[in-house]
Amino acid sequence: MGFTVFLGNLPTWVAAEDIESWLASENLAADSIKVIRNHETQESKGFAFVRKGFSAPFHSRYHAVTETCLLGRRHVHGSP
Repeated sequence: MGFTVFLGNLPTWVAAEDIESWLASENLAADSIKVIRNHETQESKGFAFVRKGFSAPFHSRYHAVTETCLLGRRHVHGSP
């Protein structure tokens, strides 16, 4: 069983690769990253969902880095 984490306060130009790089810099990896985009402009709406199969080390490590900045902005997060 996995979990999904919400990331908010992202810049409009963010791509899944940017989030993937940030996670890698924190020694984390996700199964999937979904950046929510405006259908007309294809710009990010400022939030994304990161999905990972449940892994206690990932879960605890993710929560340890939630106060870091992503792409120069403090991000908002949430998890189940």
